[in-house]
Amino acid sequence: MLSLLTSQEKVKKVPLIVWQIMQKINRDGHDIFLIGGINRSLALNQPLNDNFDLATSAKPEEIQQLFPESFYNNQYGMVGIPVWLNQKGKHQLEKLNAKPVLIIEVTTFRSEFGYSDKRRPDKVVWGRNLEEDLKRRDFTINALALGWYKNKSVNKLTPIAISKSLVFVDIFSGLEDLKKGLIRAIGQAEERFSEDGLRLLRAVRFASQLNFKIEAKTKEAIKKQAGIIKYISAERIRQELFKILASRQPDYGFELLDELGLLSYILPELGLSKKVVLSKHHKYDLWHHSLLSLKYCPDPDPITRLAALIHDLGKADTWAVICASCQKTFKINPNQPSFVCPYCHHLNQPQKQGIFYNHEMVSAKIAKKIIKRFKLDNKSADKLYRLVRWHQFTVDENLSDKALRRFIRRVGKENIPAILALRIGDRLGSGVEKAISWRMEKFIHRLTEVQKQPFSLNDLKINGYDVMKELNLKPSAIIGKILKDLFN
Repeated sequence: MLSLLTSQEKVKKVPLIVWQIMQKINRDGHDIFLIGGINRSLALNQPLNDNFDLATSAKPEEIQQLFPESFYNNQYGMVGIPVWLNQKGKHQLEKLNAKPVLIIEVTTFRSEFGYSDKRRPDKVVWGRNLEEDLKRRDFTINALALGWYKNKSVNKLTPIAISKSLVFVDIFSGLEDLKKGLIRAIGQAEERFSEDGLRLLRAVRFASQLNFKIEAKTKEAIKKQAGIIKYISAERIRQELFKILASRQPDYGFELLDELGLLSYILPELGLSKKVVLSKHHKYDLWHHSLLSLKYCPDPDPITRLAALIHDLGKADTWAVICASCQKTFKINPNQPSFVCPYCHHLNQPQKQGIFYNHEMVSAKIAKKIIKRFKLDNKSADKLYRLVRWHQFTVDENLSDKALRRFIRRVGKENIPAILALRIGDRLGSGVEKAISWRMEKFIHRLTEVQKQPFSLNDLKINGYDVMKELNLKPSAIIGKILKDLFN
């Protein structure tokens, strides 16, 4: 049953150290609540992550007096309480080494005012009670609270008792929305989104992670205020976008982004794929093929899934046709109803299917733009580019070892599992029922075998120092020649 009522087993999922911290704050005379997404996960019986956020009536300096190892370095009232793991595998608050295993974030109740940059509050004041704190949050399913109170600050909130002292607070009917599978903004949806434009993406992210619908008024507010996303930094957008890519329903997430008018600001290249009809072995147009390739990509890594989503986008710019009269090939606009051959001037009827020479190169250029837009780190950028650039590889069990080794060098040995996952998504996204063909099975076997051979001098188990020691030689060009001969 979807409820926290009298659910002691669910409460036990939270590490004991979290309750101990909360009880210590409560015994000092303060309200203290476990708040946010952790309660949503408890209600849905989902695995818990390590983000245990607490909200309290205590001021930051009062929390720090209780926890000497805590730290406080921001204007939003958040105190970090580090937790270490002792030799017996139990959590403790006493410092053991340089790196704690958990940071419990404790934030003073607060109210926020003014959001001139559409991202951060202009002014933050300490709140008087839990209700004020909950009102500033984004969605009803994230405004659930579980904890203790001393100051009667939740008297008006109709708390639901789990035990004589522990209470569960749900003043915005978040549990009901969880039951209905709805993402609903708290209060006036337009106000919530104007406070922080990233909430536009968070709504889509929660919908794709939980397979929920966005409530009608909330959806209309997103459509109306989609342009606010322009004020959000690339790093914050990338973070939410990657969570959508890694979610249970990533294709649904991108359909929502398109429906809500957000896609044109974030990934406009994907929107251009609509109505581009692909070749005969594809059942779908480029838009649906891209979404389905993402859906069926078995690798959960966001970079691999992004590559699956964009790998064919170059086809929108490489649409070419064959003249029915002279059989010559040339590019046209894919939406062009009919066309005159530039070579023989024959009037051709509309062609539903095109050919896409070197589309992978154009897709790789698009990947570079996306890399720059979202400021990917070097490792992620290299992986995304390689996967897109070389996704159009030939699967042939008769390829020579030399050709296979060239393919591995191009893709990168560490990226082989990812590009095979992309190919699976590509196949299934084209309407093929079987993920791996017999040729692919043999190809994978050949790849495995050929990787058992050294690829470069660095793969040898000896180096120049070994050669000099064994042959009693001094540093010279002959050392490199000997290594090359050994490698060959």
